[in-house]
Amino acid sequence: MVQITLGCRARGTRTSGGICRGGWLPARGSLAELSTQVEIATSLEMLPLNQRLGELLPEVDRILQALIRSLEEKIKPRKRTPGPNP
Repeated sequence: MVQITLGCRARGTRTSGGICRGGWLPARGSLAELSTQVEIATSLEMLPLNQRLGELLPEVDRILQALIRSLEEKIKPRKRTPGPNP
């Protein structure tokens, strides 16, 4: 998580509301890489089968996706409704 925050600061990808735009998608990519590495290591019997890890990886992915969706909603330009004509 620290690298994500530092990456936002270094690249200047924060929005006006202070939300980091560019860090969470790479976090999902890193999680996918980890999941693949766990699958390979398990199939090669380098890592024992761990049911809890198998449950946590998809759960973390769901949490990250929900966070990304929530942040995207916050940074979407809001449509202004016209006020009453004076």
